[in-house]
Amino acid sequence: MADMKLNGMQELDRALGRRARNANRDVKNIVRRRGASLDRRMKQNATFAGKYTTGATRRSIRLTMSDAGFTATVAPRTNYASYVEWGTRFAAAQPFVRPAFYAERAQFLRDIQNLVR
Repeated sequence: MADMKLNGMQELDRALGRRARNANRDVKNIVRRRGASLDRRMKQNATFAGKYTTGATRRSIRLTMSDAGFTATVAPRTNYASYVEWGTRFAAAQPFVRPAFYAERAQFLRDIQNLVR
């Protein structure tokens, strides 16, 4: 039986390691950019022209990064934000989270698809 020898395994291992580190960096950059954009969109959408607007909901929106940069969370911190988003029987809905999320989701998916091509 003949022995088989592979040359360049260390170089291949180093190159693949570099590519994985670069891919991680690129994904984190996309998550950070899209998270920041979602934050801006939500704040723009939360600028209501209503009679009782104080701006507290808009000011409460925060971007938080976690999972070593792989997760971006953007959320309002007021306890009544869901009533503004979905409405009540006394007040019409003024969506500011969903429109921003759906717009950013589409761009996020395009960015990730471009990365893996």
